[in-house]
Formats: sequence, structure tokens, C-alpha cells
Amino acid sequence: MTPQLDLAAANCLFLAPGVGAQGATPADVAAVFAACPDRAIPSASRSLLSVGPQVSRLRDEVSALAAEFRAVLA
Repeated sequence: MTPQLDLAAANCLFLAPGVGAQGATPADVAAVFAACPDRAIPSASRSLLSVGPQVSRLRDEVSALAAEFRAVLA
């Protein structure tokens, strides 16, 4: 049995890398950080870079991803 970490007890922010191109989804981040969703900082830089360099496409992708995270981390 793997011991569980008490993330809610830690007084810090958590960087959550690996979203998008590396395979993690917003739902994965929500599940891992369910006890402290307000302290998770998801990182999806590879996914975002893959839609560039047009600023409008980057903006659209950031907006869509942010909406997904707001929905699952709220």
C-alpha cells in the first residue's frame, strides 16, 4: 500500500507539470489536488507552444485550457 500525502496540510502552492502534450488532463490535476484545488498551478507549456507562434491561436488555446481548469478545479 502506498502512503498518501496530505497535500491540504502543506502550506504551499503546487506546480502540476505534464498537462496536455505530456499526457495529463485537467481532470487528472483535479483528482490529484482534490484536497487543495486552489493551490494547484497547472503547467501546459508544450501544448501551448505547439499551437504557436500566432498570438491569436495561443490566446484561444490558453482561454480554452483555462476554462477547462476552472470547470474542474472550482
